[in-house]
Amino acid sequence: MSLSDSSRVYTFFPGIISRGLGQVDPWAVLMVGVAAFFSLLILAPLIVVFWLSFFEGSLLDPVTHYSFNNYVKVFTEPFTYKVLWNTAGFSLIALAVSFFFGLPAAWLVERTDF
Repeated sequence: MSLSDSSRVYTFFPGIISRGLGQVDPWAVLMVGVAAFFSLLILAPLIVVFWLSFFEGSLLDPVTHYSFNNYVKVFTEPFTYKVLWNTAGFSLIALAVSFFFGLPAAWLVERTDF
């Protein structure tokens, strides 16, 4: 075993720490920071909306009790299931159209020289 083999830095994130040098790649750290920022930007409002869905009343009304009544109201209404079926139908149609155009386009890009 040579000296270079024993001094290598092995890591789960090879892009952030350069192998053998132990130096941090600033671009990789920047990208991780940007990804964390945008993840927080998306997840924070989702968590707040989920938390507020258990309250009765409005945002300005100080409510002290939690309940599942909002979920019971939504899932006992028949219109909810019609909306869910419409969403599933539109999703399947969009999936079929995407496959209809996307698969031949991908095949052409892979098999021909443009």
